[in-house]
Amino acid sequence: MDAFGRQVERAVLIEVGAALEARDAVTSSVRTLSSRRKMTTRLRKWERRGETALRRSRRRVQREVGHARRDLDRQASELRADAGSVVTRLRPTG
Repeated sequence: MDAFGRQVERAVLIEVGAALEARDAVTSSVRTLSSRRKMTTRLRKWERRGETALRRSRRRVQREVGHARRDLDRQASELRADAGSVVTRLRPTG
C-alpha cells in the first residue's frame, strides 16, 4: 500500500474510533441516568467537586485581598510618614 493509501485509511480509522468513543460516552451516560443510585452517586460527586472548587477559589480570593490590604496599609503608613516630614519642613520656626 502506498503512503497516500495509508493516510486515507488512517483518517477513516480515526473517525471511526472517535465515533465509537462518543457512542461509549453516551451509552455510559444513559446507563447512569437510568439508574437512580448511580445518578445520585454522580450528583453527589459533582456537588463535592463544586464545593471543593468554590472553597479553593474563596481561599485564593481571601489571600489576594489580605495581600492587597497589607500593601495598602504599608503604602498609607509611608504616605503618613512622608506627609509628616513635609509638614515639619514647612512649619515656620519661630
